[in-house]
Amino acid sequence: MTTQLQTFDLFGQNDLDEKQREEEAARFELGWEEVRRGLTKILTGHLLTLGTIGLLVGIVIWAVIPEDPQAKQRASKLTKELFVELGFGAVIIAAVISYGWIVVGHWRCLLYAPERHFTRWYMFACFVCLLMSPALNRVAILLSGPPPAPAANVDPRDAAREWKKMVADQQDDFRAGLASARGSMQLVSFFTGVLSFGCFILFLRGIARCFDDTIRVVFADMYLALWALVVVGTAAIFFMPPRMVLAQPLLILGVGAGWLLIFAGYLFMVANACLCITSGLKRQHAKLKAALGQD
Repeated sequence: MTTQLQTFDLFGQNDLDEKQREEEAARFELGWEEVRRGLTKILTGHLLTLGTIGLLVGIVIWAVIPEDPQAKQRASKLTKELFVELGFGAVIIAAVISYGWIVVGHWRCLLYAPERHFTRWYMFACFVCLLMSPALNRVAILLSGPPPAPAANVDPRDAAREWKKMVADQQDDFRAGLASARGSMQLVSFFTGVLSFGCFILFLRGIARCFDDTIRVVFADMYLALWALVVVGTAAIFFMPPRMVLAQPLLILGVGAGWLLIFAGYLFMVANACLCITSGLKRQHAKLKAALGQD
């Protein structure tokens, strides 16, 4: 009985010492405000990306709307083409700005994140993969030829069948070209992007652990499990036979809905990490004021 009680006391003392070491280390971490600013930039960049996508969809819808036959045809057509070109230019500029904000936000988080719970190392891996993935994808696009052009003057009743055939042919070409340099680069680019996303979620989880926020840690674990499930479903779609994939539209819709849920949860987790830092710093300041008051 005595040995058992001493063992429990030893474990409790070790936990207490570890918690005290965590609190002492947290007092010397002065970069959390900059980490929060970096996360704010990342969130702003993604919100700008959403706005860019909405603008692009609006331009495409407006471009395909038939013109009023009563209006002056030439002037109306020239005005429409001008606004469409200006809109696409704005989309490109907004896309570049949003990607720049995201990269700058990751860099700021990398500079000021602490090393506790591997937080800085997760961000380092995320930042490297964030730069590598688009670079490899662009090289793969340069190595590949242009996609096959859709057939012209296709009967509307045959359009769906022609589209399915084109998708199946492209997927067959993709699977057959995985052994080539282009296919290998595309595959590495995809998995690098997946690794970057996963490391960033682990970085957010590390922030919650640094502030001893158990609820946010559990939420990050659940989010990682859902993300892994969606990634596995996406890989299954790419590697399944094309005819089998097209015969299961519910699988495609489910994976698409899963990615929408993942993106919405991603924005929520970034905003939630900012709140975690704010509340954690308030608790640390309150403890520091209480300690100074006692002294």
